[in-house]
Amino acid sequence: MKNKKEILQKLIGFDKWHLNCIEEKKYALSIINRVNYLIRKGKIGDGYIVECGCGLGDIISEIRHKNRLGYDIDSKTITGARILHLFGPRFKTGTFENIRNKHISLMIAVNFLHGIAPDEVYQMFSQLVMKNIVERIVVDLVESPPYEYSHDYVSMFADLGYSPEYMSKGYIAWENTRRRIIWLHKNSDRESSKVEDVTTDVASGYLYGKNEDKIRISKLDEFNDCLLSWIRIKQDGIRIDEYLASYGIYKVLVYGKNELGKLLVAEIPSGGVIQETLIADSNDIDDCMRNFCPDLIIVTAISFYEEIEECLRDKIGYLGKVICLDDFVHRVESDKRSGCIDIYGQITERW
Repeated sequence: MKNKKEILQKLIGFDKWHLNCIEEKKYALSIINRVNYLIRKGKIGDGYIVECGCGLGDIISEIRHKNRLGYDIDSKTITGARILHLFGPRFKTGTFENIRNKHISLMIAVNFLHGIAPDEVYQMFSQLVMKNIVERIVVDLVESPPYEYSHDYVSMFADLGYSPEYMSKGYIAWENTRRRIIWLHKNSDRESSKVEDVTTDVASGYLYGKNEDKIRISKLDEFNDCLLSWIRIKQDGIRIDEYLASYGIYKVLVYGKNELGKLLVAEIPSGGVIQETLIADSNDIDDCMRNFCPDLIIVTAISFYEEIEECLRDKIGYLGKVICLDDFVHRVESDKRSGCIDIYGQITERW
């Protein structure tokens, strides 16, 4: 596919950053995976799935749905998308204002809103939901700096009648910051928030799409990145148990009895700074949650965090109590870079 893109780029002249392979965009793979799962489970209807800012159609083309529309403001990019996906989605040159009178089951808008001011983003979505029926919306949340804007989507969409349904783990973005995918649903049309256990569907690591034999998440890369961050934290003398306690976190549940889980429990033993640390997995999580109310749950199976978090949501009560291990170690490193941790590992500011 990349060779085809390179040839088309020379012929048509669209921006070179579109040449990145879908395998390099883990946030995009997570969107594809979850959309196709919801379709298979009958949780997305027959309305349109629309992607605005679709580029060459990397995301929308991998979604298995009969009604797919891709919009991009760049006509050269749309020409490239049409050639690459001759029998795929319909591609149109345009943006939010060109989408009218449609029943949209899912609206995807990622990797461009960070360059648009909050008031303008609000107006774009306000007009969209006024002129169309929009059941679900998917956007990405990035950090500012280095990106120009980091939008408060929860407040923004609450005003438009939407509530957060799901938030992904963080994916590596510009300057080692994180990108998270936020899913929102229309309040009046909300489906059941309970999503079935999908870990068996993705246990092989594959995504569902026309290239399912070629597209897979690099679990080894994620594991190595997490481990390197953890090593740097230890080399800097930062104690994880003291870090957690400084934020009022005294009861911790480690989800995952793998090697990372065992290492983490050793770092935050019960009876010290942390009052109690438990470790659990899918076999005993129900019993554990009946007798233990953790301040925080850290998921160590980083490649399957989204699926695990989704299954835990009903048991825990609110999304903010769950974090993926690689997000957590990144947060510790970010605090250190921003001056929130002094040389002794003590927290001098709060989240």
